Amino acid sequence: MMARIQRLLLTWTRTSSSQYQFEGQRGTPRLSDAASYQAAAANALKPGAWKAPWNEAEYSNYWARSLGANYQRGNPSRRAWHQLAPLQETASPSISLLPDVTGVQMTAKCYVYPTGFAVAVTAEIAGSYTPRQLLTLVERLSTESVFAFEGANLPISLLVPQLLNGLQARVLGSPDGNATADLSSLTHATITKGSALSQPVEGDTMHGLLEGLCLLSSAPLRARVYVLENVMIPRTPARAAMVRGYAGNGRAAFDPTGLSNERKRDCLHENQVLAALQAGILLMSAKMLVPIRTTLNPSQTVIATRVAGLLGQLNGGGPVRPVGDIYQTRYVSRQIRGSSAFADANVLRHWAGHPPLLGAEPA
Repeated sequence: MMARIQRLLLTWTRTSSSQYQFEGQRGTPRLSDAASYQAAAANALKPGAWKAPWNEAEYSNYWARSLGANYQRGNPSRRAWHQLAPLQETASPSISLLPDVTGVQMTAKCYVYPTGFAVAVTAEIAGSYTPRQLLTLVERLSTESVFAFEGANLPISLLVPQLLNGLQARVLGSPDGNATADLSSLTHATITKGSALSQPVEGDTMHGLLEGLCLLSSAPLRARVYVLENVMIPRTPARAAMVRGYAGNGRAAFDPTGLSNERKRDCLHENQVLAALQAGILLMSAKMLVPIRTTLNPSQTVIATRVAGLLGQLNGGGPVRPVGDIYQTRYVSRQIRGSSAFADANVLRHWAGHPPLLGAEPA
């Protein structure tokens, strides 16, 4: 039986840190100190331009790990401040596709953090696709100007930064031309429904599918770019059946044994996206903070110290196992270690009195 994919979630994420946002020089919401953050977080529990970044109707392991198991009850703003958690913009940007792109629905989410901004753009692909058909569509979404936004047809490589600039303008009054941004978007692909999928074997179609979802290309079905062990994250007892890949700026996942539990796969995808956004904003913040670390006032020092500490918890490993109050994943550990801001992160950690980012990856 030929493998078929009925549903895929594909998300592009991008983050930027902003000294304007960090210093609270202008704009709203102001999140640059504990009092203003907690006031903004309390307001976000009421109808308005900003809201809590979780879905009140659905329980999230990501937010439970970050804010405590009872995060949906009351106002967890103190813990959220400690974790430098974001607020989410209530209104979502409207993105449509050219008429000949069918079977795809687009959504976008915008977040503001104490130190910057983040966007996540998701394509929900539904239908019945062979691996080649799916990767051909994914490749088109990643390379062609098929996204209609604000009167123009854009490729995803221009759409995502435009969304990020627009978010900065809505918060700060104008885009931050000095923002410290990711060099390019990270991508996250999760097959949530399918049939006849199997564990990859070197050189087979599942190997090509996994690699193609990471690289957003159909080429790996014709000729593999990586040997399987270099793209596939080793399985662990907790995720014995889960197939996870990481190559270039992309990561991909599917579970051949659990494709009937679509809701569980949706949660996994959302958790991975949120963790990548958190790692991205912390890394860009470290790059922003290192040149100014000796000039910070006490409130700013609190934030900078938390950035350094949270990066260590996200990365995992090291001589002392971090406390379990953060969502860890090997994807994020690799994201941190492969970042252009990795050296900055270690400089900031040294300044804050933490050991360097070393050690085994979390499960």
